[in-house]
Amino acid sequence: MKERTLKLYVWENVLCDWTCGIMFALAYDVKQARKLIRERRSDLSSKELDLAPQVIKTPKGFAISGGS
Repeated sequence: MKERTLKLYVWENVLCDWTCGIMFALAYDVKQARKLIRERRSDLSSKELDLAPQVIKTPKGFAISGGS
């Protein structure tokens, strides 16, 4: 039986109003990642979740400034 590996799925520059935000999910595949985000934010449009996310499989750091 093949072991499933968790990956970090990251969508940057989304959820824009005054500034843009980020969505991310730790999941086994992109379908599950989208489902997890939808469960958390049911008001999201499919437009942003349909974008291809970054798939992080190795160590990587992120820093995103907030704004108004």
